[in-house]
Amino acid sequence: MELNMKRLYKSLPSGTVSYLETTGVGPTLLFLHGNSSCAEVFHHQLSHLGKSYRCIALDFLGHGESSAAKNNSSYGFSGCVMQIIEFIDELQLENIIVIGHSLGGHAIVDALPKLNCVAGILLVGAPPFNSKTATDAFLPEPTSGLIFSNELNDEQIIEMAQQFANEDVLPLADWIKVVKSINNTHQDVRPGILTGFTLDELQDEIQILQRTDIAKMSIVGELDGFINNEYFNQPELQDIFAENSLFIADCHHCPHIESPVIFNLHLERFIKQCFPEQIIRSFILDKKVKTGIFIERYMPLPKPGTNQVAIRVKASSVNPFDYKISRGELPHLEPEYPTVLHSDVAGIVLAVGDEVCEFEPGDRVYGCAGGVARRQGALTDVMLADNWSISKMPENLDFQQAAALPLVAIAAWEGLEAAGINGEMKVLIHGGTGGVGHIAIQLAKQLGASVYATVGSEEKEKLARELGVDDTVNYKMEEVEDYVNRLTGGCGFDLVFDTVGNSNIDKSLSACKVGGHVVMTLADGNVDLTIAAGRKLNLHFINVLWPMLSGRDTESYRYILKKIKTLIERDELKPLLDDKQFSFEHAEFAHQFAASGAAIGKVILVNE
Repeated sequence: MELNMKRLYKSLPSGTVSYLETTGVGPTLLFLHGNSSCAEVFHHQLSHLGKSYRCIALDFLGHGESSAAKNNSSYGFSGCVMQIIEFIDELQLENIIVIGHSLGGHAIVDALPKLNCVAGILLVGAPPFNSKTATDAFLPEPTSGLIFSNELNDEQIIEMAQQFANEDVLPLADWIKVVKSINNTHQDVRPGILTGFTLDELQDEIQILQRTDIAKMSIVGELDGFINNEYFNQPELQDIFAENSLFIADCHHCPHIESPVIFNLHLERFIKQCFPEQIIRSFILDKKVKTGIFIERYMPLPKPGTNQVAIRVKASSVNPFDYKISRGELPHLEPEYPTVLHSDVAGIVLAVGDEVCEFEPGDRVYGCAGGVARRQGALTDVMLADNWSISKMPENLDFQQAAALPLVAIAAWEGLEAAGINGEMKVLIHGGTGGVGHIAIQLAKQLGASVYATVGSEEKEKLARELGVDDTVNYKMEEVEDYVNRLTGGCGFDLVFDTVGNSNIDKSLSACKVGGHVVMTLADGNVDLTIAAGRKLNLHFINVLWPMLSGRDTESYRYILKKIKTLIERDELKPLLDDKQFSFEHAEFAHQFAASGAAIGKVILVNE
């Protein structure tokens, strides 16, 4: 979804204001800039949040694209307060979060007693003060009065810009925006602000915030030359902001421009504080950030479509394609970025679409439901899943156990079914203690087949035998020809189920009897089919993701998951989980561990 942002205008009694507005459908965020700035300096926030939230960035009169004020008194604090009140009234804004920078921050605080539509206020470079604390809140004015001067030459504009923002950390385009916004400010604005001070327009901002029962946050640059950061240690300020008094390193007076990634993360967390039931947390993968690194994001609670189910996610598990996508190794499966990965989900139904009749809120469900194409995955608080991709969980499993099953159970079922498994077959399973392998062993034994598995250690051999195999092969110590002779008398296996892929496929083809079946779940390298052709082998490539990628054959998911549920509840099948589990916050480490091959069974992630 592309960002849709418009430049709009609104006539107020004191002049015509301009503003930028995005069309996100989440809660409304109102951005108010500082002295000699403009709405465009919030472009990092608008582009980052505008798809999910209705973002509005106002140009005060005399700034940006707004007109000059009809009366210079409109440039002072009280004038900005009136602009805010009138603007909010004209747009009929309700239940909003206001992000006020410097002048905009002080103005929104002063406006609060006359507003009942504000759910939270984030002050940026705007320490609340009163007549007694003003001298403590601010350092000696670093621009020698330039911030109140009517006309500035080029050198003075640069000097002022250097106090506003750390030129060393800004991209050139952002630095130009800062300089341009100062240059474009109407010449009467800065003197008008100073006049407002002399007319004793200042309110007791500390008292206002103490009396206002809304969420509050303060963000200040550690290198801000205007503000005394020690001022925030005062008990009154500690009571107002508590843990929400934040400082961002290497920033001057405009941390929203200088460090937008960190600033936006704090802003998203603040939105969650303001609307705890409307905002969810997700862990996203973004191409703009280092490969394999997950970023914590907060976004509006999604609503299920007609045939969808909203699931409050309790757990997920790692499959090979999850960590391969995160490392950029499967470009053909890459979803639209930024994205939420992971297909396996277990959780509780939160809401259902209008045409969903199989599920209702409160149901415990599991499924293989996203993480590829345009489908958002399970590393989130609430996931939207098509109703065909999930089933009710087995009653005798917890969420972690259920999350281990969907993709691997579907793959094992489809693979054995494609090969026509029966009780007369000798079946070799490569990767027998892995995700697909351990389910395939149990399903094949349920059908009466003789089952053998390759393992790489004594521990995994013991586990494979506990799962029911008739014998094992240590692939590190025994060649294909040797174990084919030992276990099949040299004839080969009726069915070879290869869950390893790549270079192992040649071994699978060699181990299969003439006219036998080879099932593959991973084939992302070059496969030489010479052996297969010469031995008339039946090859079956299992792509569990096909229904999600194509939208076809969708009913297979729910059918298989229901069958698996029955087997689990009869104690005829059990999931195998590695002892090491991870939280969603540590998804990166879960991927590394799963990719290392050290896991025994599925690697589980828990949404804590």
